[in-house]
Amino acid sequence: MWSWRRNRRFNGWKFRRQHSVGPYYLDFFCEDARLAIELDEFGHFLPDKRARDEEREKFLSRLGIKVLRYPNTTAAKRR
Repeated sequence: MWSWRRNRRFNGWKFRRQHSVGPYYLDFFCEDARLAIELDEFGHFLPDKRARDEEREKFLSRLGIKVLRYPNTTAAKRR
């Protein structure tokens, strides 16, 4: 995913990888669009991780950041 997000290759939008916001690190972040893109591995679908992710999204929402989440199936295939 990074290869088509870097160097403004995605419609001219600048994304940063592993960008920190408060106590959190975002997989991909576009400051201009106030957009975070998260790639979730299987563990994020467990109840305790879901609760942490929801708290994180509330924090980011208060800062005006929208979060899009996608399952990261390629990470599971590499194992």
